[in-house]
Amino acid sequence: MVSRTLSAIGLLFFFFAASPAFALDIAGPAPIQYTVSPENPAPNSTVYIQLDGIGNILGNSMIIWSQDGTVVAQGYGLSSHSFTMGGLGSQTTVTIEVDSATQGAIIKTFTFNPSLVSLVWEGHTSIPPFFAGKPLASPGSMITVFAFPTVHVGGAAQPASSLSFQWRLNDQAMPAQSGIGRSSFTFISNQLHQSEDVSVSVYTQNGTAAGSGSVTIPLTQPRLVFYVHDPLRGILYQSALPNSFTMPGTEVTVRAEPFYFSTSGAGGVQYSWQINGEDTSGPNTAQGELTLRQTGSGAGSATLSVALQNTDPAKLLQAAQSTLTVLFGQTNASTGLFGL
Repeated sequence: MVSRTLSAIGLLFFFFAASPAFALDIAGPAPIQYTVSPENPAPNSTVYIQLDGIGNILGNSMIIWSQDGTVVAQGYGLSSHSFTMGGLGSQTTVTIEVDSATQGAIIKTFTFNPSLVSLVWEGHTSIPPFFAGKPLASPGSMITVFAFPTVHVGGAAQPASSLSFQWRLNDQAMPAQSGIGRSSFTFISNQLHQSEDVSVSVYTQNGTAAGSGSVTIPLTQPRLVFYVHDPLRGILYQSALPNSFTMPGTEVTVRAEPFYFSTSGAGGVQYSWQINGEDTSGPNTAQGELTLRQTGSGAGSATLSVALQNTDPAKLLQAAQSTLTVLFGQTNASTGLFGL
């Protein structure tokens, strides 16, 4: 009988000793909550710190704000403070002391190292050779975003290979492309979107937030631009043809150059040519070129149109059409224009 009672007492003691969660629940929330905005400030930016307390703890307390060891503000109920960050490589320490009659002295210290995270993107889309602009993103195209962080810890610049990059697309976490040293992010844009929002949070090796960046990427509809293909000088990319074009002679080769069509994925692109509403073709029309030749003498005009369609089933919304009015010869109603 005695041994059973002792065993029961032993079990009861073990139950309470092995249940620390019970004690933690009694403690309740911290008496003061701190809100820092922004959490990862840029150089020379303004930082705001706001205190929120339980009950009237802040209103009845002397609050002392110190910056880099110097008191910069103090007063009863002084629950907010702002300051300006230094430049890259600097460090700012803010200490908050709340002298509460009921809770005693509550001290909190924040250390800020200003950082920059620049994001640069490009679409995996078509542009002409030597084009001065970058390939823009189009609906359904692949896009790559590159992060260029400038992060200092203890005055020392941190290489991108040692930092952790956590990517988000349209506010959805992308864990498969996140991690240490993963400073680029590649994805395929949604065909039905007008833009894509990409953001990244950067952390040091010990898990400290080091910076963040975000960018909104507009999605541009693909288009076709006409150029002349000169037999001696090649394609004259330096000067696109206007809507109305006068032939310099009796024959000219016109190139329909695709802009911002996806260069990745299955399938390809398919051209469709028309002259005055009638289908036409030539030896190089599938490659985006048509040779126009005047028949007879005199002058006239013709409407040249071309359409381009992405044949990838996942990119069927990538399409473009362009029209060109071609003027040729002298005044004579018996002339015509043929595509070759």
